[in-house]
Amino acid sequence: MIRGATYEIEITITNEDASAPLDLTNASGILVGLYGEGKKIFGKWSLVDKSAEGYGDVVIVTPLSGIISVALEAADSLKALEKMAKLEIVVALPNPDFSGNIQISIDTNIELELVERSIFEGVSAT
Repeated sequence: MIRGATYEIEITITNEDASAPLDLTNASGILVGLYGEGKKIFGKWSLVDKSAEGYGDVVIVTPLSGIISVALEAADSLKALEKMAKLEIVVALPNPDFSGNIQISIDTNIELELVERSIFEGVSAT
């Protein structure tokens, strides 16, 4: 990942042992955070609640296959440290066996890609 570039990040959400994709058809919420060392967040997205400033949209691409997509803007990727970029994903799904009939699953420390600096960082191509 190069600082200052824009990215469309496609993510497949799976069950706990990664043996099968989660069916997101009835997901009541999805949060995605992109961060670096020290949990410094440089991208955050939400499926439903955008009331907090700075959240982009989570798009469910293929619900039955657990595929979502988020767009990382150039200004946000510039905030990344030159370290490993990681994801944290929170998914809320209906489940009558849990409080409020909602099961919350969180996966963190998912390695995405090493962040690098461009030799043209700070120079506009447009």
